Amino acid sequence: MKCATGRIPDLRQSPSMAAGSGWEVFFLAVSGVAAALAGLIFVGLSINLDHILETPGLHLHGLEAVLLLVMTLALALSALVPVQTVGIFIGETALAILVLTAIAIASTRPMLAVRRQYAASFALKVASAIVVIGSLALSAITAGDRTTSFAWLAVAMILSIISASMKGWQLLVLIELDNPSRRR
Repeated sequence: MKCATGRIPDLRQSPSMAAGSGWEVFFLAVSGVAAALAGLIFVGLSINLDHILETPGLHLHGLEAVLLLVMTLALALSALVPVQTVGIFIGETALAILVLTAIAIASTRPMLAVRRQYAASFALKVASAIVVIGSLALSAITAGDRTTSFAWLAVAMILSIISASMKGWQLLVLIELDNPSRRR
């Protein structure tokens, strides 16, 4: 790919948004953690797929856990992309907000019918969605100030990883509790 001068650009001299700010190592670590956890949850879902598909609403727990980790991975990697503009970064963050909001709403709807039974889970889901989506929004709003924007993005990523891990655990517990061979 050649630029207007006819020369091939040297991407080594086009740093990512995170370059030189101390955030590169953080985003690399988050990428590895999010990818590993997404893989583990995916394997857990695959092993129990028949049961998950037979139980109404259970697949949404798995989708939410994996999606939180995949969005975290995508945002961490996008911060490391060379020649990333603030506008593109804001667009990627806005897309993550839209997708996470849609999934949070879709996976919360079945819980509304049984709110009393899962009151603590429902409250945790709503609180984590508000905090993660709010942190992402603040990251996009403050994108002109890289340090502040990345700090809010870090909050969203850490909370997403914690939330996804909790959702994965909750899913495994629900599968075991609903497993007829485990009942006594």
